[in-house]
Amino acid sequence: MRNTTKVIDDLLKSQNEDSKVQLKSKDPFGIRLLEGMVQSSEIGFPELLRCPLFDLSNSKPLPFHEARSYFRKHRTLKGFFVHFYTEDYRFYCIKNNPEAYIEMLLSADFVIAPDFSVYTNFPYPVILKNAFDSRVLARYYQLRGVKMVPNVVWANPLSYAYIFEGQPMDSVIAVNSTCISLSDKQSIRLWLHGYKEAIKRLKPVGVIRYGKKIEGEELIYSNPIHIDNPYIKYMRYGR
Repeated sequence: MRNTTKVIDDLLKSQNEDSKVQLKSKDPFGIRLLEGMVQSSEIGFPELLRCPLFDLSNSKPLPFHEARSYFRKHRTLKGFFVHFYTEDYRFYCIKNNPEAYIEMLLSADFVIAPDFSVYTNFPYPVILKNAFDSRVLARYYQLRGVKMVPNVVWANPLSYAYIFEGQPMDSVIAVNSTCISLSDKQSIRLWLHGYKEAIKRLKPVGVIRYGKKIEGEELIYSNPIHIDNPYIKYMRYGR
């Protein structure tokens, strides 16, 4: 395993002082976010720390975009946990300026790691990049003290080669089914297959299941903490 801090340090040492300032202030590729992280393999995904089992019975779900509004008004997210199970555009800002949300996320009971989309019809490089960005941001906030629950998401069996890279074993994990159509048998089959693979590989001590229940999932993991998607009723009527 390689420590990306050394890579960044070597790069910075090759620059003069003016270049160092420029590199840190103008970083379109987000290289600075990798500082302090350890890569899980040659692929370069950061390793996440495991999240031990904890009581979340007093925490209510709050999507990131609503958490922003609530935090601006109350300056705390105590009693809530933040998730990213919404449209990507609603939280893309966190990728461009992650520093701006450290205080907000620290005030939450816990945070489910960012969930950039990995749809099966996406090109392979897009799925890989979205998975990498999600992992980098999760580790970035872990390093700053945010209580982060690893988010496990997959596209199809081809994505298994990297989608579990850096995900911790023996951890609480979160799994989402918001975008799965109950009338699409192929989507359900792929979701169940990936869920089974996640449980097999990661051996979680607990699972937070967000979104509608999928028939047959109880045979894979019998006792998850299930949280309904409160927005599904609006989606059903097109609002």
